Amino acid sequence: MSSVAPGLQRKLSKVLGQKTDSPEVSKDLSALSTIYSDNSAYNRRNIRSIIEKGLIESSTRFVGDAETIMGSIDTVCNDLARLGSLCDTMSSVLSEGELQCSNVLNDIERLEHSISLTESKKEWLDVFQEKYQLPREYVQTLQEGVINEAFIDALKKVQIVHSNCRSLGLSYHHKAGLALLDELSALQDEAFKHVCSWIQAECQSIESPDAPEIADMIPKAMKLLRSRPPLYSYCAEEIAIARRTAVFEKFIQALSQGPRPIEMHAADPWRYANDMLAWVHAAIASEMELVGNLFQGCYDSRGLVSRTSSLQAYMQAQDNKNKTDDDDDSSKLLSLQEIMDTIFDSICRPLKLRLDQILMAAPSPVLNFQLTTLFGFYVRTIQPVMGEDGKLLHTLRSCQSNAEKLLRDQMKQRGDRLVRQPPLPPQDLSMPDLYSDRLSIGVSIIKFYESSLLHKDDTGDASVTEDDEFESLLFNIMDPIINSVIAGADALNPKSSVRLDDTTSAMNPNKQYVYIINCLCHIRRQIESYESVSALVKKLQDKIEETMDRMVATDVSRILEGTLLRAQGSTNDAEKAHITVDGQTESNEALDNQPLSEDVAAQGAIALWSKLEDPSCSTVRADQAIIEQGIRNAIADKIASSIVDVYTNAYHAASRSALISSIHPPEDVKTLLGA
Repeated sequence: MSSVAPGLQRKLSKVLGQKTDSPEVSKDLSALSTIYSDNSAYNRRNIRSIIEKGLIESSTRFVGDAETIMGSIDTVCNDLARLGSLCDTMSSVLSEGELQCSNVLNDIERLEHSISLTESKKEWLDVFQEKYQLPREYVQTLQEGVINEAFIDALKKVQIVHSNCRSLGLSYHHKAGLALLDELSALQDEAFKHVCSWIQAECQSIESPDAPEIADMIPKAMKLLRSRPPLYSYCAEEIAIARRTAVFEKFIQALSQGPRPIEMHAADPWRYANDMLAWVHAAIASEMELVGNLFQGCYDSRGLVSRTSSLQAYMQAQDNKNKTDDDDDSSKLLSLQEIMDTIFDSICRPLKLRLDQILMAAPSPVLNFQLTTLFGFYVRTIQPVMGEDGKLLHTLRSCQSNAEKLLRDQMKQRGDRLVRQPPLPPQDLSMPDLYSDRLSIGVSIIKFYESSLLHKDDTGDASVTEDDEFESLLFNIMDPIINSVIAGADALNPKSSVRLDDTTSAMNPNKQYVYIINCLCHIRRQIESYESVSALVKKLQDKIEETMDRMVATDVSRILEGTLLRAQGSTNDAEKAHITVDGQTESNEALDNQPLSEDVAAQGAIALWSKLEDPSCSTVRADQAIIEQGIRNAIADKIASSIVDVYTNAYHAASRSALISSIHPPEDVKTLLGA
C-alpha cells in the first residue's frame, strides 16, 4: 500500500471510507445496475463508455427538444410583437373614443340636470294644481248640481282650494291668487245655491208629524254651509219651520186624537197639566235627537249647556259626538237652542191658553202649589235645551209666576180673614177645627214638596234657592194661623174687652196661655217630622217657650201674693230673682230694685212656707188642660225653680234677723216642691 501513488491513495481511501449502506449509495448502485442488462466483465469494464454514450444520447435528445422549444418561443415572440402593434392601435383608437365620450358625458350630464329641473317644476306644478286649482271632474260635478257624495267631496275640495287661494292672494303672487279666487268664488257660490235649493226641497220630507226619514246628505250639506253663515241660518230656519209645523200638528193630535187624548182628562187639572207638560218634555227629547242628526257635526259642546238629567245626558252625549274643529264665524250662526226655540214656538200659545184656563178655575191651594211645583220642575228641565230667553221657557215661567201669585193671594185672603175673625177657643182649650183644616192644607203642601223632584237637585241635595222660596211660602201659610191663635186667645184674657165671661173673677188668666200652647204644640206635632220646615219648627218652639215663660211668671206671682215677696227678672235663664216688697207698681223701678229688710224678708219666707205647706192651697202645679205631658212637667219645674230662688234669696236676706230660727232652710223647700 505504501507503493501506491498518493492520488490513487486518496481515491481508495475515499472509496473505502464511504458507507455503502446509506440510502443514497443504495439508490445510486441500483441506478447503475439498470445501465446494462448483461452483467458481464466487458460491460463492467466499459461501464464508463456506456454511461457517456447514454449521456450523449440524452444530450442529443435535449438539443432536439430545445430547438423545438426555441421555434415555439420565436413563434410566440412574433405573436407578441403583432399583439403589441394591435394594442398600440387599440390605444390610439381608445384615446380618440375617450375624447368623443367626454363630449357625450357632458351632454348627458347637462340633459340629466335639465331633466331634474323639469321634474322639479312638474312637482311644483302638481302641488300648485292640487292646492290652487280644481280638477276638471270636480268642476263638472259642481256644475251638474246633483247633491250626492261626489258633489259633497267636490264642494269640500272647492273650500280647501278657495282657502289656499286666499292665502296666495296675500303673498307676492297676489295677482294669480285673486284671479283664481274670482273663478273659484263664482263656482262656489253656484254650488252653495244648489245646496240651499236641495235642502229647501228636502224640508218637505221632514214636515211629517210622524218620524221622518232623514237624508244622509243633509248633515253633510249643513256642515259645509257653516262657512256661509247667512245661507246656513236660512237653511236652519227652513228646517226649524218645517219641524215647527210638524210639532204643532203632533201637539193638536195628542190633545184631541188617539185612543187616550190628553183633553179627555181636562176635568182633572193636575193630570191634565201633567200630561201636557210630559208630552212637551218627550217631544223636546225626540226633536233634540232629530235636530242632532240633522245638524250632526255642526255644533260643539258650547252649543248646549251640559246637564246630567236623562234628557240633558243625551244632549251632552250628542255634543261630544258632534265636536268639530270648524269654528269660523260660529258667533254668526244660529245656535242649537235658537233652532229648538223656533221649533216649539208654535205650541206656546195653545199650551199657555190651556194652562191659564186651569189657573182661572181657581184651584185649591194644594193643587195650586202642585201646579207651581210642576211648572218649576219643567222650567229647570228644559232650560238647558231652550236657553234662558226661549219662548217656551218664558211661557212656563209665566204660568209658574201666575200660579205662585194666585197661591199667595189665596193664602193672604184666607189668612187675613182668619186673623180678623179668629174662632173662639173651645172648652177644653184644644185647637179649633178651623185651624185644623187650614193646617191640613199646609201639611199637604209640605208632603208634596218633599216628595217632588223639585225638592232635590241633580246631586240629591236640597236646592237652597227653592227651599228658601218654599220656606217663605210656608211662613205665609202658617203665620196667619199662629197670629189668629194669639188673637183668639185674647178672648180668655180677664182684662180684655172681648173676653168670653162678663166678670173677671171666674176667669183663670192662664187659660189664654194654655190655649196658645196647645195650638202651637199641635201645629208643631203635625210638621216636625219634615226636614224642610226646620225654621218654622224653631219659630213655633220659640213661641211656645215665650208663652211658657209668661205662664210661669203669672203662676209665680199668684203664689207669692200676700207673702211680701216678689220675683223679677227672666224665668228661663240662670239669673237670680230680686226680692221686693209686694204691692209696689211695676213701673216703680227704684222700689223694685230696693232689697228687703231682714225682718220683712223673714216674715215673707215664713208666709211663703206656710202657703206651700198648706195642702188645701194649690201651689206649684201646671194647668192640667195642657195636652202635652212634657210641657206640663217643664212648666211645673220652672215654677218650682222660681219659688226656690225667691225663698233662697229671702232666707239669705234674713240671716241676721231674730226670726231666722223659725225659717226653714231652702233645702226643705226643694224637698217640699220636689225641685
